[in-house]
Amino acid sequence: EANQDRGIISKQQKEDMLTYYEESVGLNFIRVLVSVGAVLIGLGFLLFVAGNWYLIPDVFKLVILITAIALSIGASYFTELNHPLTSTALLYIAGIIFGSAIFLINDAFHLGIKFHTGYFYWALGVLALSALRKDIPLLIFAHGLGLLYMMWGFQDFIFIQAILLIVVFFFNK
Repeated sequence: EANQDRGIISKQQKEDMLTYYEESVGLNFIRVLVSVGAVLIGLGFLLFVAGNWYLIPDVFKLVILITAIALSIGASYFTELNHPLTSTALLYIAGIIFGSAIFLINDAFHLGIKFHTGYFYWALGVLALSALRKDIPLLIFAHGLGLLYMMWGFQDFIFIQAILLIVVFFFNK
């Protein structure tokens, strides 16, 4: 548009040039690289916070985790139009931080949430993020978390939670 504003090319020339280029829709190297980078950043955050977990006062633990989730979702929202890959990566980071927050808060405040139930809550949170953006990799990740929950949780009475998770999976399309 800068060249069009300066009078270097006309609007018709710009449209003609853009017809030669297609936006890639499928899987490509950049998308994979951004996704792997997002996962590594999320895991780095998890390791940093978990490594210093017992040194942080309880109130700050909650503030750090909630702030990190809110910032990554907010940054994802604000970068969605201009930088869609960055926005998607920030959403992946939010999903990983959300999952780590569930387990770390359970540890800090001794809530007594069973390990497999944490995967249920994590799957619901990731499903909400995937519904927000209609993102297939997040939906697949939520399915994986749901399967982990169901594999580890069948010793308890989880049928109501499993039915809820299955219903949410099918209505997320």
